[in-house]
Amino acid sequence: PDTRDLSASWIKNNIPESSVILTDQETNSPNLAMCKKQIGQLLEKTVKLNHPRQYYYKPLLESHPGGGYFIYRVRFSPKELGNDPKMVTWSQESKSLLDIKQGLLPAINAGVRFVITSSYDVTPLGFPAFFSDLRKNARSLRKFSPVENKIKGPDIEIFQLK
Repeated sequence: PDTRDLSASWIKNNIPESSVILTDQETNSPNLAMCKKQIGQLLEKTVKLNHPRQYYYKPLLESHPGGGYFIYRVRFSPKELGNDPKMVTWSQESKSLLDIKQGLLPAINAGVRFVITSSYDVTPLGFPAFFSDLRKNARSLRKFSPVENKIKGPDIEIFQLK
């Protein structure tokens, strides 16, 4: 088992569909489906930008089975991602991202109700204002940690904003 799979299962059973969630990068977080509303907004955005990701969102929207979550991801700078600035900007234009370096307020303003952290990405050292705000304005619902030779993956913690 992997902490990302275990936490995804817990989320699907304990957090209502269509809830607004903030989480880390896709590869380091629970695998959760986006809700139809979000996919529609991203399709509209990418069509306007003539971004190739529109060809991903269009069939995703057309075949959407229902359910899912409105998922924001943490915005990282090109330097933090170790990648070309033009490429990062281009890629980020097609996603729902929030800049949380200054704290939790952007997430609150976006209607986020749940925050999922991963030890592989956002850490208290890199985002001190965000984690300070999170400790004051949220309660931890569940934590999933790796266990040597049994459960792999990052530490995943799920918070609910107060």
